[in-house]
Amino acid sequence: MQAATGPQFLGDKLDAARFSTFVAEVLTTPAVRAQFRQALHDDRRALLQLLAAHEVPALAEWCHFAGGAISMLDQPYLTSLIQSFRDRLRAGDPAEARSAGEVLVVMYDHLVAA
Repeated sequence: MQAATGPQFLGDKLDAARFSTFVAEVLTTPAVRAQFRQALHDDRRALLQLLAAHEVPALAEWCHFAGGAISMLDQPYLTSLIQSFRDRLRAGDPAEARSAGEVLVVMYDHLVAA
């Protein structure tokens, strides 16, 4: 899904210890973990729909909502990916925005699989 020369999701930039702490302290039961995964799926699906339509105002709103949720993970790298997407939306180049959005799709795939 990502262009070889464009932005890429780099899973090794995640702080595994912080992620493990989040899972242990916040996602304490199977039901809560399932709700968290569903929320990630929902955010990913919404992103894909908005990218397909290139609805810039709705994508900017999505960034605000998803950025707040992602910030709970306390992962500066993930927060920077959302910010990069937001910046590319503001720059007004649809191809650049789409490329950064595709990186977020891969990010969500990685998080759901974790």
